Amino acid sequence: MIQQAVKTRNKALKIIEDYLGNNLPEPDKDGQHLEAIVDNTTGRCECGETNAVVGHWEGGSYSVTVVICDACGDDDAFEDDVTHIQNYEVFP
Repeated sequence: MIQQAVKTRNKALKIIEDYLGNNLPEPDKDGQHLEAIVDNTTGRCECGETNAVVGHWEGGSYSVTVVICDACGDDDAFEDDVTHIQNYEVFP
């Protein structure tokens, strides 16, 4: 069975921090690195609507979300299964 959520917030934060750390954006025109933004949101798991954590680079072109559910979540799930990437277009 493919898990769609993790069980704990700590695991969700670790997955997001690892993902953002492994996908560093290029520095801006002044050579400054963008700020990583991590915030609370909601998501869906097998149980329905639940808490989630979302992270992205300031001005970036994608966000990564990890859903948290203490009922159906699994902290041992494959990270690729619980990492939800959303790409979006950034206008200058």
